[in-house]
Amino acid sequence: MKGAVDFYWTHALMSDEIYNGLTSNCDYSTLNLSSQVCLGFVDKANDAAGNLYSYDIYAPLCGSSSVSKSVSAFDPCSENYVHSYLNNPEVQKALHANVTAFPYHGNPGGCAVGYQNLTFVTVRGAGHFVPSYQPARALVLFSSFLVGKLLPSARGLNN
Repeated sequence: MKGAVDFYWTHALMSDEIYNGLTSNCDYSTLNLSSQVCLGFVDKANDAAGNLYSYDIYAPLCGSSSVSKSVSAFDPCSENYVHSYLNNPEVQKALHANVTAFPYHGNPGGCAVGYQNLTFVTVRGAGHFVPSYQPARALVLFSSFLVGKLLPSARGLNN
């Protein structure tokens, strides 16, 4: 959280007063942000930042009529599309997925490290939004998952 506070402050999304209040009253080393004073400054920071897309602060907001382009060309509404799609009961049934609701928004991502009953995957150059930044690699990853097979060799992910 300290990194986010510094980022917002250095990009003029919060005042010096709020920044100093956060850094003086919140214990980031233990992630103990429960003091009333700290929580008050967290609320002020959220209010000061307003309704922006935190992964691309220069992007137009989802649903805005702005014609300005995002630095990353990422569609800030994509999270809404994915959430709606994955919470469609027909899609959940086809994927044999949680039929109540997906509890989070996000995508796993590329080189695989396997453990007993668990595999961590990272897609090079993708960050958190694999389908947006590396759609071909995301398709390989997701297709492998759906059929229950291991990822292909590195050549399969380098296309």
